[in-house]
Amino acid sequence: MYPNKTNDQLPSGSYDGGLEIALYGAPQFDKWRETEEKIIRGQDKARECKRGQVSVITLGGEDVVVSPVARKTVGVTPYPYLLEWGGYDIKICPDWESLPELGNVRVRYGAIPMLEYGVDDAHRRLVDWLDKIGFTTKREKLSRADLNVLLFEPVTDFKPLIDKGWYVTQAKKRGEWGTMKNIESYLIGNRASTCMRMYDKLAELQNDWGSRKTQLTIERHIGWDVIASGSPITRIEFSIGRPFMNKYGIYSLADFRAMERDIVDVHTWQWFRFLAESKVRGHENAAPLHPHWAKVRSEFLRCFDGSSVSLTKVEKNVSPDVRRLESQYWGLQKKILALKYGRMASVEEARQVAALYARASVDKKYVEDVNNIVASYEIRNDCKLGDESVEMIGFDGQLVSFHDRR
Repeated sequence: MYPNKTNDQLPSGSYDGGLEIALYGAPQFDKWRETEEKIIRGQDKARECKRGQVSVITLGGEDVVVSPVARKTVGVTPYPYLLEWGGYDIKICPDWESLPELGNVRVRYGAIPMLEYGVDDAHRRLVDWLDKIGFTTKREKLSRADLNVLLFEPVTDFKPLIDKGWYVTQAKKRGEWGTMKNIESYLIGNRASTCMRMYDKLAELQNDWGSRKTQLTIERHIGWDVIASGSPITRIEFSIGRPFMNKYGIYSLADFRAMERDIVDVHTWQWFRFLAESKVRGHENAAPLHPHWAKVRSEFLRCFDGSSVSLTKVEKNVSPDVRRLESQYWGLQKKILALKYGRMASVEEARQVAALYARASVDKKYVEDVNNIVASYEIRNDCKLGDESVEMIGFDGQLVSFHDRR
């Protein structure tokens, strides 16, 4: 049994499971060959498993579950190796020369490692383990981070505030779920970019009572005395994706951690807030916060205070990065040529077929569409393509400009 702790002694919030990150690096080939052989044998065994059974192998001194799925594509990147280790869902692309846009390794953190170790140690533990199995991380790109706090009030208290429109938000979508009698969950925003979710955390704990996740949640963030009191518990969480991070030049988890206080400040004030009274258009910033939201905002700022860098929007760069479009283009072109013309006898034949296909596809309508794209880009980015030297990544990986390509 965990020792009792009062709520005042515990941070009610933390990073949550759902954090996603792409890791870029290089293999240690001797280690990796051994690792890959084990994974392939584990996949073969997984395909023979009966329902309810899993294939477990040992990698880096840890038990790892291997998925029988031989290939999963994210964007245009194939990830043939799907692993689960200690609450981490891991996808690996062993085509080390392709430099995949979405990372050589993609990881989604579950709740358990975040609760067990905290976000920094959970991340460090993952990178160290990957190094043990033969993958050295060189850089990383954070895709999503989930932050949450607890409010010891019922989630239904927010329903009349929402119905009356006593809130300010930059989101355009919202939904609510529950029974005929009670609303148990609200979702405001878009999961593809940034959203806020509010739900009955006590009901979730009761549905999963006795699990390690529930025990850790109570021990780390609630306290057994609060559970014993029967207090209502509402969880408020922000799920923050790449569109927001791109605005502020946030790439790694370390970048996010360095700016986290400003990030929660923006999300609990500019992005969303509940008001104590009906809002008056043009005067929302002067309206007092509802006491519930004042507690939520205060708790977010208490739990996420690790900032050392101010949140500053990056300067606008009109230079188009077409690497991802090129990757998609080459992938689609290969499929079209394969399905339309069949097997190629040589590199030279493939080049000729590709050139003929490209030439045949260019007509008057094609040129009109290209020019429409140019016009649209110039308006959005306040630049002139062709008349100015606007840099882009060329097919050979070198910087060129639209002016030079004319």
